[in-house]
Amino acid sequence: MEIILQLKNQLDNLSIIEKSLNEQNEKINEIDGIVNGIDSKSNELFIQCNEILKKKNKEEEILKKVEKEIRYYEAFDRLSLLINNPKTINFYSSQFKECYIEINECIEYFYNKKNDVECYTYLLKYQQLKSKILNYLSIFIKKQIDDLHQECSTIPVLPLNQFTKSVLYKSQITTEFKELIKILEIKKGILESSYLDECIKHYLNIRKNLLMPYISKLLITLQQINPFICDVTREAGIYLFIIFYKEGKLFRTLFNQDCQALKIMFSSLFDIYSSFISTLCYKCHDIGILCNAITYLKDEQILYRLPHSKLIQLPEYSIFNFCVNELVTNISERLVYLSLNLINNLIASFHPSKNDLNYPAIFSNSNVQDLPFKLVLYPPTTNTLTLLSKLHFSLSNELFSQLANTAINACVDSILHAIPQIPSNNELDGKLFALRNLCILRDQIIPFTEVDTSLRKVESKVQELCGEICNYFLKTFCPSGLQVLRDFVFDDKSQNEIKVIQSQIIEELVHNSINSKEDLNILHVYLHQVHLKELLEILKARIVYFAHKLTILFRNQDFEKRFLEAAKPILNY
Repeated sequence: MEIILQLKNQLDNLSIIEKSLNEQNEKINEIDGIVNGIDSKSNELFIQCNEILKKKNKEEEILKKVEKEIRYYEAFDRLSLLINNPKTINFYSSQFKECYIEINECIEYFYNKKNDVECYTYLLKYQQLKSKILNYLSIFIKKQIDDLHQECSTIPVLPLNQFTKSVLYKSQITTEFKELIKILEIKKGILESSYLDECIKHYLNIRKNLLMPYISKLLITLQQINPFICDVTREAGIYLFIIFYKEGKLFRTLFNQDCQALKIMFSSLFDIYSSFISTLCYKCHDIGILCNAITYLKDEQILYRLPHSKLIQLPEYSIFNFCVNELVTNISERLVYLSLNLINNLIASFHPSKNDLNYPAIFSNSNVQDLPFKLVLYPPTTNTLTLLSKLHFSLSNELFSQLANTAINACVDSILHAIPQIPSNNELDGKLFALRNLCILRDQIIPFTEVDTSLRKVESKVQELCGEICNYFLKTFCPSGLQVLRDFVFDDKSQNEIKVIQSQIIEELVHNSINSKEDLNILHVYLHQVHLKELLEILKARIVYFAHKLTILFRNQDFEKRFLEAAKPILNY
């Protein structure tokens, strides 16, 4: 019974506990509802706070923008005051650079709002302010450039190695000064470019005014030291190119660019050199000296020395090369003029003296192999070959071809014109004189590929003279045979009469062949071995052909063998 009571008591306690738990759960649920309500309200408040912060940030940005825009309006008076007096401006300070940058920012701002009347007014004000500060800056830069050249006003003519280390190229350009130049390059607008161009022009004018009189004095000094045109051309040319190189390097160090004005200055400097050398050339009447001057300019400056060095990579090389080519053209014009005069006076219109034509006497007393080259050649031939040898490496192919063909044609005509004037012991003297000169002329001009046309004319005249000389020997050795070929008619001749004529021809040839050596020795007097051999080969071919024609005419195969046997002394000469 007690146990049941205890169980009931426990059951009641459990009921009480269960009721208490239910009450607590209800309270917990109520608390959870309250907490959830608080969370939802907190989220709403958080969202509202974020929106408020965004609005605040946006308002702050707008405020900053407004303040910045207000600063653009308010900055004008402050900036104007800063640059009001150029004497108080420290152009090397960071404040000046910041001032210039701020003015550009203001201009950019008002330019974007230029449709607004008030903004457009401020745009014009700031542009005027910018023009003013750039003007002050350019004046200051020009003054600094003037100060850099104070010690350079009078420079004596110096050797090249000393000149490149002179005050003219002493490094006086500071980093701060370079920064001033860079300020003009911050905004590369029309206004900045115009003031930068003014500074460049001022700098180049100073350099030009220093260098032009120096180059003039240099040229005069070089001429006094060595009056030869070729040496002056060479030394001054090397000196001038080094000046180009040093000036270009200094200019790029200062302005960090190349410009057309620099090239124009180089052209002006080269004009002094070109005019001086051209004047010397116009006063010079020696073709050899002019050829040497051109050869130096072409070989050393254009084709070999400079082009095969690192200097060709420099911007100054192209303008220098262009100027050198112009100078070469000028000297070439003078050279062409003198060459045409020489061709006219000493070749085409040459008037020989008695000594110039007395070749039989000269050759009869001496061996042609031992005589000086000039003595055994007709003066127009010597003048032609000398002229061509000088002009070949000096003129362009086109100019050389024109002059060479003119000279060679005039030389051929002059030689042929002199044939009747040669004092003649026999009719071969004049023709052998001409053949000798034409053969030597032909051999000497063969290497010149530009004279193919006139070379054909020379060769044609050589062959023509060889033919005439061979005909002379045929007439000497076998006059009857020539008479037969020219006049003989066989219709009214008997076989016996024909045989008699053949025998007469053979006997005549045998008799004349015995003395042929004396007749042919005249060829040794006039001709060199190579030309003699060429003529003899033609003569032998003519004799064989002559025998063949007579054989056909006589219709006797045995006659040709007898004729060639009789001509053996000549054929074996």
